[in-house]
Amino acid sequence: MILYKYCGPQRIDILESGRIMLTRARGFNDPFELNPHITGIKDNIEYGKHITERTKNYVILSLADNRESLLMWAHYAASHSGFLIGFDADQDILEGASPHRDFGPVAYSHSKPAKPTFDEVSNLALFYWKSSEWVYEREWRIIDSAMSADGDPVGPAGACLPFIFRPEAVKEVIYGCKCSIYYELQAVLREPRYAHVSFISATVDREKYKLNFNDFPRSDWDRRMIDATVAAKNTGP
Repeated sequence: MILYKYCGPQRIDILESGRIMLTRARGFNDPFELNPHITGIKDNIEYGKHITERTKNYVILSLADNRESLLMWAHYAASHSGFLIGFDADQDILEGASPHRDFGPVAYSHSKPAKPTFDEVSNLALFYWKSSEWVYEREWRIIDSAMSADGDPVGPAGACLPFIFRPEAVKEVIYGCKCSIYYELQAVLREPRYAHVSFISATVDREKYKLNFNDFPRSDWDRRMIDATVAAKNTGP
């Protein structure tokens, strides 16, 4: 099974550095995330303290088993100007071993998981439970401890932590129909560590509201670069 990370153009640094960011709960854009209904707690301040304590040492990598979602291409791949990294989920994606690591699909529901106390909320219900509004994402998650990170926290309030991924786990890179970094991606994929990776184009279907995916053979890479150079010269001043 291949799982995809949707990326804006600036996230080419993932492939360049060999590191991918896992995010703390406070870095999520959905305020309903990791927010079960605890029937035994009525005070919001006390509830917030419990949430912080339960989640503070965990970080999450969100992936999707869906490469066709027009919404996700628009929202997470910078309006189709970015790219997708396809990881082979049948092997270890992250490099270092961690006793705290977990992996699984997200469940979607119209209701929050409800328990009398936080102790009765399982990690499955806490970390793999989202509103059915997000069902189109078909999300899978890697959950790990912040202590297993391969570098210091970055981003606002240190919400993201870098983890080294295994280059051999990368199987595909799909560039969007408005990709602004086509040649930069190609240059990274020429590196020996990515010699096995398929380079795939996502193009707009002429009849339906969908994307078509076509493998771009490495044997054609240089030809396309030459064609682009010739075209640029012919349209120059």
